[in-house]
Amino acid sequence: MANFLKRNSLFVAGLVLILFFCPRVSRAEFALDIEAVEGIQDLDFGAVESYSSDGEPVSESVSRQIRLTVRTDLHKPYRVTQILERQAVNENLNALKPETIQYHSVLRQGDGLLRAPNRRNMELGEQEIFLSSGAGDEAEILIQYDLTVPPAEQAGYYRTSIRYRLYTTT
Repeated sequence: MANFLKRNSLFVAGLVLILFFCPRVSRAEFALDIEAVEGIQDLDFGAVESYSSDGEPVSESVSRQIRLTVRTDLHKPYRVTQILERQAVNENLNALKPETIQYHSVLRQGDGLLRAPNRRNMELGEQEIFLSSGAGDEAEILIQYDLTVPPAEQAGYYRTSIRYRLYTTT
């Protein structure tokens, strides 16, 4: 019996040492946080007019901002893209051409290359908006979207949805 207890005590002591000194499994962080600055989910431009109150055709522009925050400890370069899958539509499903939405971005934190530091037209499909530096540091990007309804076009309550994608380049 004493021999049995001695062997089991050594086994338990060895197991405790292994659990205590083995490195813990940690997970790498690689995430993209998306926040609408004005508290909206999609790009909801609200009511946009195309005629003045006296009936003259006018062009109205509405802006919305999205803040993207990349959290990472991978230390690898990465890309951030945006995907416009459909045109902006109003409540009557009247669509505006994608180029009626323009955007530009500002890098508020981090280091890398902005693909739209000046205003650019939106296009259907995927567009790269940021390429990180080789160090792959965390970043914060502010994107401003401007919807302009041309004069005499369909006024209405316009909205669309943009998806964002984060992936490593190596």
